[in-house]
Amino acid sequence: MEREIQKAGIFIMLLDEELQRAPIIAWKEQLGIDKKVNGPKQRQYIWSIIFEELTDLLIPYCIKPTKFTPPKIPGLAFKVASQLMNRAQPTLWADNPTLVKSRYIALKERRE
Repeated sequence: MEREIQKAGIFIMLLDEELQRAPIIAWKEQLGIDKKVNGPKQRQYIWSIIFEELTDLLIPYCIKPTKFTPPKIPGLAFKVASQLMNRAQPTLWADNPTLVKSRYIALKERRE
């Protein structure tokens, strides 16, 4: 009987640990980092979210003022975003402004 109570206590403790991890697991699934990565780490969906925010923050600093044409997203914003992430996380992000731009445009189109 005492052994069964001990087993139940261990089982309850393990369930409590699993319940504490549930929000983290849901968060990982939402950001697309719940899967094991066999390929390049740059393919994680979280990079799209990061670069959308970072590029949006950089655009005002990279636009040259013009009177006659509407402002376009400058390539400099994608280049700087990629370089900043490469400096911060060199093992996770190789400097690739083309990939930043394609992720940014794809995410914006998906949201429209």
